[in-house]
Amino acid sequence: MNVERLLQIRESLRRQNHVWLGVSLILACANLVMILVVLKSAGHDRVVLVPTEICHKFWVGRNEVDPAYLEDMAVYVAERILTYNPDSLASQLNAVFPLMDPAYVHDLQKQLEDQVARVHQQKISSSLFIQSVHVLGMQVEVRAVLMLTIQKDVIQETPARITIQFSDREGRIYVQSFQTDLQGGHTP
Repeated sequence: MNVERLLQIRESLRRQNHVWLGVSLILACANLVMILVVLKSAGHDRVVLVPTEICHKFWVGRNEVDPAYLEDMAVYVAERILTYNPDSLASQLNAVFPLMDPAYVHDLQKQLEDQVARVHQQKISSSLFIQSVHVLGMQVEVRAVLMLTIQKDVIQETPARITIQFSDREGRIYVQSFQTDLQGGHTP
């Protein structure tokens, strides 16, 4: 009689075990579905940090960007384009090309290729000394002093106003335009 009672208890425990196992599987599937729904609805943000030296804390969201990020990016782009010597200019511009807006890349490349030709022909070096940076929406204005040299001789030291327009395409920030204004004269 004890054996018969033990077999009944064992069978009851086995049924309860199967029920709880089924409930656990249902809850696990429900959790997995909820995780997939949350990931699908929220999406995922991919943040690419380009500047090698980050000067500020900033955030980059799905459809918005912190002005501090634009400030750091503007300084990075301006220094790559306007601080150079004839040997380093091409490699520095190659670092900037991937940051350019695909819709405007041909205009910017033409502008920068003209600069490369002029620099190699005249053997000009340039140094940019940034004084201030102002962010106005997706446009950044950099005030600086631009010093042009030929073989260590300073040929021009002039205040410069650099305007960089950024664009947001599919959650990625690109350089849309880059303009340099030297003492009222526009130069690429």
